[in-house]
Amino acid sequence: MDNELAMFDSLLRGAGVGIALLICAHQASMALQVRAAALGALFSLGASAYLICSAPWFGSLPGVVFVPLVMLCLLNPFLFWLFARSLFDDVFRLSRLEGLVACGFAAIISIRFVGHAIEAHALTQVSDVVLQLAGVALVLHILFSGIAGFGGDLLERRRKLRIYVVVSIGAYMLLVAIAELVLAGAAPPAWITLLNTTGILILVAGIALMITTLSRELYPLSRGPNGDQPKAPQNALMKKAQEAMEAGAFRDETLTLASLAQTIRVPEYQLRRAINQGLGFRNFNAFVNHYRLVEIKAALSDPEKARLPILTLALSAGFGSVAPFNRAFKATFGLTPSQFRAGQKQQDSTLSS
Repeated sequence: MDNELAMFDSLLRGAGVGIALLICAHQASMALQVRAAALGALFSLGASAYLICSAPWFGSLPGVVFVPLVMLCLLNPFLFWLFARSLFDDVFRLSRLEGLVACGFAAIISIRFVGHAIEAHALTQVSDVVLQLAGVALVLHILFSGIAGFGGDLLERRRKLRIYVVVSIGAYMLLVAIAELVLAGAAPPAWITLLNTTGILILVAGIALMITTLSRELYPLSRGPNGDQPKAPQNALMKKAQEAMEAGAFRDETLTLASLAQTIRVPEYQLRRAINQGLGFRNFNAFVNHYRLVEIKAALSDPEKARLPILTLALSAGFGSVAPFNRAFKATFGLTPSQFRAGQKQQDSTLSS
């Protein structure tokens, strides 16, 4: 019976690896144009590596393929973290935080390999536990951020994908990580291995279907350098939304799609569709931040407001803190607020002289 389960498990793993590599090729074809596609290709490689690494026969593979597969497998939670964030954040940029997390994973993986090489089993086990705990933390972060950003996502089909990624993939990876912690390196029963392989195959097939059918919507291949820009309103609802923002609704730090819909007395789903399809925004925060940044840019260019602290301008325009304001300003205008103000002062002094 165990031999039959093992054979069936190998067949399912082969199918899963094949689908994951097809997703990788599909994402790699767009990698030069879209950062999220490049990260999707890496995550797909990581998923295929996990299917191989978790197989009972993996230990018999030669070292030339053993080491890179193990590295990809151990990096999989980190790759999933990057991919999911880039998929749901239209202005996602690799920053110092991602670099620090990558260095942390690389350091722990290096310690694990050293422990394995010198047969220091305690060191290997500790590094495995640290990697698993780090993976759980990253997956939990994706679960939280996926739920938190659901309301502001204006793409209906991406909202469904968000639910799939958060509920299915994230929760499943979390369960696998917890199971590995509980097993503590012990070999699982054959039926659990088969169940795990079946679950991964279903998840990978779901990703393949969604990513390939939603690529055009998920990955805008031709966005301007300044990101989302509002279009001219085409109907009364779009005009009402723009009028509310121009009247100062964006200054409310707690403004949400639901509260704006209530203010202008329209159903939330109609407002979401109007802002996305009519005005051209993919995310409610991008829609609100456009008006905030326009006001702050004008204030930074105004000589009469030259002594006002930048933080004061950001808070008065509706930003809750300076960090998200700085990121949004630089992503939109290519300069930090301080650099922009300094440039305006230099222009004013040149003109006055």
